[in-house]
Formats: sequence, structure tokens, C-alpha cells
Amino acid sequence: MINDDAPFTRSDMRKAIEADGIDRRTVWSGNVTRHLMMDNIEYCEPDEGLPVADAVFEHGMALGTSHGLTEDEVVRITESNNRFTSKWKGTNFWALGRSVLSL
Repeated sequence: MINDDAPFTRSDMRKAIEADGIDRRTVWSGNVTRHLMMDNIEYCEPDEGLPVADAVFEHGMALGTSHGLTEDEVVRITESNNRFTSKWKGTNFWALGRSVLSL
């Protein structure tokens, strides 16, 4: 997930990754309680809501992955991520403190 105050947007990162021929998807589920299908379903939610689920929906991105990826393919995805983010070396723009793809 990308911090709100990151020097780039999720869209910027998406474009860079796609330019390298890497598939990605916006995280569409996030907080499932916000989906239209939940309008007529009774469910419990904490008083404070589900802020982490909301953040995943707003700032998350999923890369096309598979158990069948080769090591070379994983390296290519990682290098694409690192190439894009290297412009801001030393800046913590990841909501979780780091990218899971940083080597």
C-alpha cells in the first residue's frame, strides 16, 4: 500500500509497471462492507469501522502472481518495482513501512 503523502500515486506506479509488461490489478475488495451486495445484509462492524480494509481498497495494488512464476519472472517484477521507486530512495512511502518487493 502506498502512503497518502507518497511522492507518486498508485496510478503512476501502475503505469510504470504496465510499461514494463507486468500485469497488475487494483485491489477491488478492501472493505467488503462497502460493496452494494451488502446493502440488505445484516453484519457486525466495530464502532471505529474498518480503517485498514478501507486503506487497502484506496491504496493497495496486487501484482499478477502465480505459483508458476519462475525465479527470473519474480526478479523482473522486483526490478521493475525497484526501478520505479529508486527515484525516491530514502523516502518511506509504503503504508506498511516497506514494499514486499524490495530486495
